[in-house]
Amino acid sequence: MYTNRGPKKEGEEEREEVIFLYGKVATLPWDPDRWRWGDGGRFLDYTAKNGREILTSRNQGSTRTAEKWQGYLPSNYSFQWSQVWDPLRSGKEATFIWSIWHKVVAVNEWRARIALASISKQCIFCLPNTSESVKHKFWDCIQARRA
Repeated sequence: MYTNRGPKKEGEEEREEVIFLYGKVATLPWDPDRWRWGDGGRFLDYTAKNGREILTSRNQGSTRTAEKWQGYLPSNYSFQWSQVWDPLRSGKEATFIWSIWHKVVAVNEWRARIALASISKQCIFCLPNTSESVKHKFWDCIQARRA
């Protein structure tokens, strides 16, 4: 273990960083202090905030989600994660809403692609030629409207 005075950022109080390494640094086959993150920061100065920024810049999930709903939503619609992961909402409810956004709910249209012979794409409540898609299941279906 060693301590290191981190650089003071504007508006921040003086802070002391404590870094724990398991084992002897001398036995490592690489020098961890030589590694740098994409933004140039030192490898040993990693924080959760750094991780969020790195992942946010790599994973543009909202654009993929908008592509999945193209034709159903306005082209300028923006999915906001804060609409789903609200602290007042239960984890199960938030996960379910996230699943609908990303069209990963197991509806018959999706299930039929996996098991062609045994599962029908049709909605069990609606007309025989109605395919059970995510949009149909949660907005258009007769039973969805009743719920």
